[in-house]
Formats: sequence, structure tokens, C-alpha cells
Amino acid sequence: NPVTFDWSNSYALVRYCRIHFDKWWDAEKFDWKNSSDVLAIFCHDLFDKWWNAEKYNWKDSYALAKYCCRFFDIWWDEDKFNWKYLWALAKFCSKHFDKWWNPERYNWRNYSEVLCEYCSQHFDKWWDEDKFNWIWGSWALARFCCEHFDKWWDENKFNWKDSPKLAEYCYMHFDKWWDENKFDWTDGLRYLAQCCMPYAEKWFNDKRIDRRGLIVIMQHCPDNYKHIVELYSRLIL
Repeated sequence: NPVTFDWSNSYALVRYCRIHFDKWWDAEKFDWKNSSDVLAIFCHDLFDKWWNAEKYNWKDSYALAKYCCRFFDIWWDEDKFNWKYLWALAKFCSKHFDKWWNPERYNWRNYSEVLCEYCSQHFDKWWDEDKFNWIWGSWALARFCCEHFDKWWDENKFNWKDSPKLAEYCYMHFDKWWDENKFDWTDGLRYLAQCCMPYAEKWFNDKRIDRRGLIVIMQHCPDNYKHIVELYSRLIL
């Protein structure tokens, strides 16, 4: 009964009675303040029936970005959108990048890697080596933006704790990034053996690879173990 129903429980109607949406929906009585995001999450396919830019609680902008991206052109409003969730647009609405991108409002500190993972196709538009968080995002550059390697690579800014990702994903640029003194041998040896065998003569170092290192290679790279043993025997024994 719309008269006696406690509309503070609006979320329950959306969550459990969406199949009866047309029977209970009342935009004037609905608890927009506390349940706007529930509409976006569970009734995104009914978007055209409930959407109201003036009533929607824009603090829940995240839900729009994640669940209603296909209606982006209808709901997008840069003056109302909660810019705290700009990273969500990068993650879920990358195809609309040119419409929402704002480098001054983006949270580079916490979400630089999101741009790498979901907006690599727009790399030239968002890349800023001074704003980018190299400490937390270096791994993502190596993992998702290898094709733009020459544009972002900086050995002084790159977080070398993430160097195993260079061996795993940027092996074709080996000669440009390789530095045996900076490379993380502890976590990266397996990737050198797995992905950088063509450069083994350059990275294989008896001072860096002991018997324990050979065991690591044997465990993780059985296909290349034979070649490593041969190299080890020729260079060291």
C-alpha cells in the first residue's frame, strides 16, 4: 500500500520487488537520499523509467558510472557528478573519456594505475609524468602500457620494486630498461627466465644466481631450465 508503506525502506522494493516496478514506483515518495544507488545497481535496465537528475543523490555517482554507462549521455553532468568517483569513470566509462576527463580533478595519488589498466587507448591524452604516482603505478605502466614504453619510461622515476613486471611484459624493450643493480632479483628471476631468454647472455650473472636461484628457475620455468643449466655450466663451472 503506497499510503501506509514506510518509504524509508525504498531500497527493499528495489532489491526484492523490481519485477513489480511499475506497480510500486513513485518518484515523489521514493527515498532518493538513501537509495539512489540501489536503483542504479538493480534497475539499470529500467533507467528510462526512474531517472531524475534533480532527485538523484549524486553522492552515489559511483553507481551511475559502474552500472549505467550505456546511458552516459543521458545522466552525465559535470556540475553534479561527484568528482570523488572520477576513477570509476576511468574504469567503467573509458569509451566516453573525452567527455569526462579532467586532469586537475583526477585523484592521481590513489588511482593512477586505473588509467593504465582501463584507459591505455587514451594514453596520449592523460599521460603526465609529473602527476602520475610512480610509487604505486609503475607496475601498471609495465603491465598495460607497454606499447607506449618509449613515452613513459624513466629509470629514475620508475619504482624498481616493480621491475619483475618489466621482465614479464616489456621484455621486447629489454635493452632499454635492463639494469642488474636495480632489478629486483628476488621476485624477478623467474620472469627473466620465462620471458627474457633471448637476452640471457646479458642478464645471467653468477653473482646473482646461486643454486637457490637455479631451483627457482627449475620450479617456474621447466621449459628453459635446460638452457639455463647449459649457460650456467659454460659460464661458471
